[in-house]
Amino acid sequence: RYTDFETLLKNEKLDAAILLVSHDQKPHFAERLCASGAHVLCEKSAAVDAAHFREMIKSAQNHNRRLSVCYPWRNNPAVHDVRDLLQNELGPTRAFEMRFNATRLAHRPSEPTESPKNWDWLRDHSRSGGGILAWLGVHWIDLAHDLFGPAVKVSAMTSRYTDKVRDVEENAHLTIQTADGSIGTIRTGWILPDGAKDIYIGIEAERGAIRWEPAGPTPKYSIQVDGAGGDVREKEYDPSVASNEAWIGDFVKNFLNCAVRGEGKM
Repeated sequence: RYTDFETLLKNEKLDAAILLVSHDQKPHFAERLCASGAHVLCEKSAAVDAAHFREMIKSAQNHNRRLSVCYPWRNNPAVHDVRDLLQNELGPTRAFEMRFNATRLAHRPSEPTESPKNWDWLRDHSRSGGGILAWLGVHWIDLAHDLFGPAVKVSAMTSRYTDKVRDVEENAHLTIQTADGSIGTIRTGWILPDGAKDIYIGIEAERGAIRWEPAGPTPKYSIQVDGAGGDVREKEYDPSVASNEAWIGDFVKNFLNCAVRGEGKM
């Protein structure tokens, strides 16, 4: 265990590193790690803005290293099944609704003495690049790109309600149109009562619809297929398979296998 980064690089030969610093520090650490020969998996969001992330990509390219961002929802077992349904049984997406809401900031301590996590830097735009969008909304933005294709039009509204944040959004609502013409919304906010959860994806496709609630006690999705008389099929997932530790852990293992061993793909 090291408490000084330069001493770590001097004494150790790293195959890969997981970067868990504030977003404003990532270009510096990514450059130093890639130069040392390490592949880098960084926590979301990738950086404070696109320009800084391009710096990180250039560092990885210059040193022939792999750089990825931890968007593990692509590896959730239900996502694999939903992706397969859209590509085969249900056909192209026509509309979607995605929500990823969290408890209000009043319920989240900002000082390290009050919590294992120091939330303070997340509320400073110069260090985080954004508020709830940079913290949770990015997961659904990435997943929408993965499931429905690239966005060609985006409109957005954001709001801030308290003095708990300095210059970042507490609530955000995005409307997205993808290249194939589907239209969807992504809504994310620090807006819920203490202990509440609101994680949901609804999809209307050419030949049916999907309703997915990944945060319930037993994660499940339901599908309704055209021509089936309104019948609904459900699929539930074993908690051990659907737990965060399982599919997030597999995402990290996939990165390490791909980057270090050259096996598989991300």
